[in-house]
Amino acid sequence: MKKVLFLTVLALAALDAGAAGDTIKVKSRVMEATIFFSGAEVVHEIDAQLAKGVNNVIIQGLSPDIDVNSIRIRANNGVLISSFEFMVESVATDGEIKVLQDTLERYQTDLGKIRSILRINDNLLKTLQNAVDKGADSKDNRSEDIISLIEYYDKKMKDTEEYTFRLRQDEKELTRKAAETGSRIQAVKNRVVRDKGALKLALSSSATTRCTFSLMYYTPSASWSPYHDISVSSIDNPVKIISKAKVMQTTGVDWEQVKLKLSTSVPSFGKTAPLFTAWILRQPQTIVNRMNDRSDPMMQNTLSYKRLQIKEIDTNGEQAEQENLILPAETMEDHVAVSENHLNVTYDIDLPYSVPGNGNIQNIELQSQEIAAEYKHYCAPKLSPNTFLIAEINNRENLNLLSGNANITYEDTYIGETYIDAASTKDALSLTLGIDSRVAVKREKVNEMSSTKLLGNDIKQEYTYKITVRNNRNTPINMVLKDQYPKSVEKQIEVTLLKNTTTPTFHNEDVGVISWEEKFRQGESRTYNISYSVKYPKGVVLNLP
Repeated sequence: MKKVLFLTVLALAALDAGAAGDTIKVKSRVMEATIFFSGAEVVHEIDAQLAKGVNNVIIQGLSPDIDVNSIRIRANNGVLISSFEFMVESVATDGEIKVLQDTLERYQTDLGKIRSILRINDNLLKTLQNAVDKGADSKDNRSEDIISLIEYYDKKMKDTEEYTFRLRQDEKELTRKAAETGSRIQAVKNRVVRDKGALKLALSSSATTRCTFSLMYYTPSASWSPYHDISVSSIDNPVKIISKAKVMQTTGVDWEQVKLKLSTSVPSFGKTAPLFTAWILRQPQTIVNRMNDRSDPMMQNTLSYKRLQIKEIDTNGEQAEQENLILPAETMEDHVAVSENHLNVTYDIDLPYSVPGNGNIQNIELQSQEIAAEYKHYCAPKLSPNTFLIAEINNRENLNLLSGNANITYEDTYIGETYIDAASTKDALSLTLGIDSRVAVKREKVNEMSSTKLLGNDIKQEYTYKITVRNNRNTPINMVLKDQYPKSVEKQIEVTLLKNTTTPTFHNEDVGVISWEEKFRQGESRTYNISYSVKYPKGVVLNLP
């Protein structure tokens, strides 16, 4: 009895040793993915039945584009990961060929049936034709029985011919499909194989067990980018902003019903913050400090100055800023948790999404919000005679918008695309909603107030322009009108704004831009003047009008 028991134990041990020595091939399922602006961290889940001892496991069907240094593996049930090796396998396309071959066989079977019926019909038509010919040659071809028989055969022939015609069309279509499928099979055979990633593991288990473990890694073959849909129903309503994401991945592995996180962070991969080295000046180098160059054209990129002048300070902290916000109804954002730290923003989506591995873009809505806006009409007639309707949103930081393109719709009409720059230092977000032809602006030179004079070795020219604005709308508007005079960076060229005839609301001397910001009643018309003089030496050619 003891001998039998001893032999049984040896046999079980041998079975365990044999099972542990076999290579187990398993598939994995993508469970989670954290997608960055460039790249993604992907989490797979794997189940495997392990024997006691060392088990060799190969996880197949992974992306071939994996950063090996980022691979992390976790196992349960006390299973130890002795070693792992990432490799790229050549996976045969037998499965794809099998599907195509089954389709081709179905087409060929249908073709065989059709051609068999066509042969029967051909014989039937010959028989019917012979019967008609015999009836026509009969001595009794004028009898009612013969005439009825001929008519019957004739009708039968016509029905058979129509049926045969339809069968010929079906035969032609099936022949085309069969040939096309045959070509696809050949094309797949020419490809033969495609690369897939695989992970070879050595797992040590103290007992026979089913192990569930996770695989995490970084792949550069994924990305997402933010964009926005902005809509305004009328200038009496707030602006609605829907923030969305374009998500794509080209790992070659389809992500089916995966939990997604979208992050604005960018993995650094060992990058360090920069440090200065010595800055040595040697002739003939010339160092120019342009920080004080106040002619920078970006300094004029402010639509309205009035808002900056009258901005009130709220003693209750953020309360006044939040008053502009209007809480939206339940939308997609109820399924998106937004978290923010000092470095990035993360959108945690609790609805599962499928993202194909072929690079097809998936559009995901992140959040929807409405915010009050100040609507203004803007025109710079020196640059364009058109008057633009502008929506200005104050306290833009409350929106927490990311940089990206924005599609604008006004009164259910698509206006075009703009760009939202989250890094902008402006307090307000300005959106151009389109051209309003009902606000007319005309700029013309006033010749009687313009002149050219000789002053010794110098020439002095004076320019005056009249700008006429008329509000042809049936509602009041807030109008922002801008114009410009030249600036000089040379001592011998003097430019003077003639303030006795030029009375703007705001004057930006740094870039030579003046503004009038006033409210117009319906049907109201006003005129404005801009006058300036330019004094310069004779013989100097300037880009003056």
